[in-house]
Amino acid sequence: RSRQEQLKAEDNAAKILQEYTKEKEKMDLERKETKGVIGQKLFDTAQSSQLKEKARQQAEVTDQLRQQLSAIKADSERLSEELNQSNNALAANEKLLTTLKTQSDDSKERLES
Repeated sequence: RSRQEQLKAEDNAAKILQEYTKEKEKMDLERKETKGVIGQKLFDTAQSSQLKEKARQQAEVTDQLRQQLSAIKADSERLSEELNQSNNALAANEKLLTTLKTQSDDSKERLES
């Protein structure tokens, strides 16, 4: 009878050990999954921060490009106005030159006659 009790006790101990092992494996897996979730959240947060920083830098570059474009437009308008004034001056000089040539031709004709 004592042998039977010993076998029963060993059987119970084996069952308890098996349950403990099963429970421990389950808890280890849960711990691993939790670490994975936390790690993923940390990664996502870091990635989000990087994306925000990239977006900020791109906004900065876009702003600089807008400023440069504005300066280029202002230069273009100024140069266009200068070109217009130069063309007007050139036209006035050509008109004056034509007038002087006509006067010169008239003077030549008078001298010759």
